[in-house]
Amino acid sequence: MRELRRSEKRIIIAASVACAVMGCVPHRSASAETDGLAMAPPGNGDTRDVIVPYIPAAFSYHCGRWFARPADGTVLADLRLSRAPGAADEDAVRRAGGIVLYRFHVPALRAAISVSAVERLVDGEVFTEAVGVRDPRRFDAVVAVRLSRRMTAGDSAALARIGARLSADGARVTLPDSAVDELRKMPVMAEIAPVLPMCPGE
Repeated sequence: MRELRRSEKRIIIAASVACAVMGCVPHRSASAETDGLAMAPPGNGDTRDVIVPYIPAAFSYHCGRWFARPADGTVLADLRLSRAPGAADEDAVRRAGGIVLYRFHVPALRAAISVSAVERLVDGEVFTEAVGVRDPRRFDAVVAVRLSRRMTAGDSAALARIGARLSADGARVTLPDSAVDELRKMPVMAEIAPVLPMCPGE
């Protein structure tokens, strides 16, 4: 590894202190000057390694309202969309000051983003909801589903094998993002769609 400049050392020390107080997620950034100091995320976000301090928080923001608003600062959020995200959507996150960490196999992006930027970005049209991430090691996807028939014991066993959980009302499935393609292949799944929040008055 090349010798670090004094300014880089200060950044690393500051990040280490922040990580001890809050939390940190490894991330790749196109402009980072800290090669070899953090691992890559297990996904497909921006490139090159930096450490992103963030505030662990369980929250949701949708319909123009916070549900358990976190303290001001940078949070780790899964940003749910009404359709599959494209390059323009990722650019919108970056323009808001966020860092795209991961693209899910469902309409969602994981980002490190400020609380104030969440309010500007989640408009209910394209970005429909922001959900706080407490454990950055987990990449769980949530989808709305329509079943083609009644669930059987075999269907339940198949869901369990891929780590999927069907909600009590049979309307949504939570599963590891890596298993989404397997879910789509199951005959019992007639339709898989984004989860859209129900806002008052709708």
